Amino acid sequence: MGLVNKASAISSRMSARRDHEIHLMMQLTRTVQKRSNSRRRVQYDEDEVMLALTDTYMNTIDLSVVFGELSGKIFILENDVVRAVVRDTGIVNDL
Repeated sequence: MGLVNKASAISSRMSARRDHEIHLMMQLTRTVQKRSNSRRRVQYDEDEVMLALTDTYMNTIDLSVVFGELSGKIFILENDVVRAVVRDTGIVNDL
């Protein structure tokens, strides 16, 4: 009898753990979806934290590639002015 009770106790603990893990995964998924939806609404502004990626060639023509951390967008800048936005379909030129 003791073995049956021990097995059922282990089974119920495993089931509770699995339910807890599923809840955490669903909560994580909702959080990721909320973050991705909020990123779509964020536009480029002066307060955005920008990470500049430059090299010698781009510096000679005053171009830089910048990643906006808040919006998740990549911008092409010329003399610190946004000239284009990189999208999945290609580069959208604002000129």
